[in-house]
Amino acid sequence: MPNQERSLFHQPKKKSYAWFFFYLILIVGLVTGLTIILPPWIKQLQGYAAGAAAEASKLPSVQMAPVGKIQVGLLSDQQTLVSSIKQVSKQGGWINSEPLNLPALAATGHYILIYFWSAEVAASDRANRQVEAWWNAYKDHGLIVVGVHTPKYAVDSNPAVVLDAVKAQGLTFPILLDGQGSIAKSFNNYSWPGWQVMNPRGQIIFVAKGEGRYTQAEMMVRKALAMDGWSLPARLVAQVTEVPSAQVVTPDLYFGASFTRRQLGNGALPVVGKTASYVMPSIQDADSIYLNGVWRGQADYMESQGPSTISVDYFASTVYLTLASATAQTIQVGVLLNGQPVPKALAGPDLVYVDGQSYLEVKVARVYLPLIEKGLPAQHQLVLNMGPGLRAYAMSFARFDG
Repeated sequence: MPNQERSLFHQPKKKSYAWFFFYLILIVGLVTGLTIILPPWIKQLQGYAAGAAAEASKLPSVQMAPVGKIQVGLLSDQQTLVSSIKQVSKQGGWINSEPLNLPALAATGHYILIYFWSAEVAASDRANRQVEAWWNAYKDHGLIVVGVHTPKYAVDSNPAVVLDAVKAQGLTFPILLDGQGSIAKSFNNYSWPGWQVMNPRGQIIFVAKGEGRYTQAEMMVRKALAMDGWSLPARLVAQVTEVPSAQVVTPDLYFGASFTRRQLGNGALPVVGKTASYVMPSIQDADSIYLNGVWRGQADYMESQGPSTISVDYFASTVYLTLASATAQTIQVGVLLNGQPVPKALAGPDLVYVDGQSYLEVKVARVYLPLIEKGLPAQHQLVLNMGPGLRAYAMSFARFDG
């Protein structure tokens, strides 16, 4: 009996399906909720993906074409066989060349140096000499230079200003006028100078911002050209131009209201289109612009309204000034270095002397070079004295070691 009683108290329990139905209802509910919530998210993600694909489709690409490699010495005859990078409405057109087409050029087996610059930028002025040297050395050896002129200042949107710079600097490489910056934007370039190298497969293999690294870039391009069967010039040409030292000098100084790096030492910049009066203080901080006289403010320059002065205490070897005359008349700008006329041993190519005094004669908008000091940089005070109508855009500084 004990076994029988024990069996009465320990009978197996009947199975319950309540938990099974609970989980089943929970899963069905979650699935139903997700079908309501997820589609908008998925649609949004699809929209992002479509937008990214559309942006990617705007980037430069190359379609290979069955075109033979251009033979050495025949480049000038072949330029007319290719046509048009997208032109811009405000300032399209070419200098030094028939319209060129990057995909068509790349399809011929060429590498392409796409060089972005602006006529009124001192760094571009220096880099132009190196790019011109590359063009002359490699144009029949597999590397084509395409200069894209993208204005930094409004005055650079005038094709005549660009043409003046091209003539003055003796540039002969093909130049496309990119007046609204649309081409530079498509290449994600926002530097003057800035440059990229495209291989025949449409791939950007080198990107550089600013000056320098010329030897490194040329050696890499030479290696790529040789691998593709191009003959090479006998020697590097990257050393034909002086490159400013990377060591510290006074940074670029800007006069326009649209630039954030504008170190005006004695007052606020005038509102665009308005004038302000300045008085030169007796004590000046280094690396700042100080003004005297009445000046009118603009987005990318300031214009003297009467007898005026610009003073800056800088550390560098060489000074570059981006200046222009508001009229067609030449403005004589007196230049003093440490309170004295610039010594003739330091005179830049744009400095003239009248009765022992040193001057710049400013007319067209361009980069003026008042003095070149070889060797190590030093602390100096530069003073410019002028009458009305001088437009001052920027001051740039450099040192050349070795």
